[in-house]
Amino acid sequence: MDSQNKPEQIVIHPKQNLEGNVEYVAGNQPTQIVYVELKYNPDTNYRWWSYGVLAFGIVIYLLILFTTEFDGSFGLIANSLCCLSISFAAFLDAAFYKGKSEWQTSTGQSNKGSTVSIIIDVILGLVGFVIAVIFLGVP
Repeated sequence: MDSQNKPEQIVIHPKQNLEGNVEYVAGNQPTQIVYVELKYNPDTNYRWWSYGVLAFGIVIYLLILFTTEFDGSFGLIANSLCCLSISFAAFLDAAFYKGKSEWQTSTGQSNKGSTVSIIIDVILGLVGFVIAVIFLGVP
């Protein structure tokens, strides 16, 4: 067997103490490294709030769609409410990622993904808000 292919050896040397008992001491024991998966768990989870806002907007949209004639002002209000709910949900999601970004920085992790998500959420929120205003016909 080649010396490079030999497994690592641990030599245990017996040592006698004063009472006559044998004590075994292991030399050069490898250090164990345990990796702990860190998970972001905020006190106020804005992501769950964003799901609620989005669901509320979609439910209101569907209620207006199925309970009224979907033309004229009711249709515009329904479309506007749906876009506003998407907008607010995106802003709440951005708030979630803001907290996650700060947490990642404090724990020494990279926050690039959270930063990109904040930018995408803010852009989506602004687009949803502009479309909602357009549906309402506000200049």
